[in-house]
Amino acid sequence: MANDNKRAGSHEVLVALEALRRLGAPEERIRWSVAEQRWRWFIREVAVVTDNSEMVTRDQLIEVMWAMAHWLRYMAFHCPKLKGRAKEEAMDCWLDLCQPLERLDAMEQGNG
Repeated sequence: MANDNKRAGSHEVLVALEALRRLGAPEERIRWSVAEQRWRWFIREVAVVTDNSEMVTRDQLIEVMWAMAHWLRYMAFHCPKLKGRAKEEAMDCWLDLCQPLERLDAMEQGNG
């Protein structure tokens, strides 16, 4: 059986994961042009990880999914371009991504 927690061997993936940690969604609202640029850099690094998924551990993939969930939340609440139904859909996507991640956390802690 493979070790799910073994670190990925690809230098490119490790660099992308470190960049994702630095490019996480802001806690509070920031100027939209800054957030938008940060999002673009973030999603580019997500692509590096997903394009090399055979080199990514389970824990690393979960980390990336949580980072994406935080960005979805930021976009749903702070993106000036989202209005009405589009804003509702962004919030639904955020919740839809968080639910299985929270369930996984509960399972790993023995609560589910």
